[in-house]
Amino acid sequence: MKPWWKSKTIWFNTAAGGVGFLANQITPISHHLPDWAATAYGALIMAANVGLRFITTDPIIQQKLDQ
Repeated sequence: MKPWWKSKTIWFNTAAGGVGFLANQITPISHHLPDWAATAYGALIMAANVGLRFITTDPIIQQKLDQ
């Protein structure tokens, strides 16, 4: 098992979400993107997640909080 910060899938999804958020929030970028860009971005993220699932072998450790 590994801690969450060593998960490639979690880091990739965090980065992908950040890029998508920034591209949507920064007006000069979002106005210059073609209509198909969001669909292509989603397809790339999906393909990368499937690829990461094939290479991932260790589960994430679930740490319990002390009560």
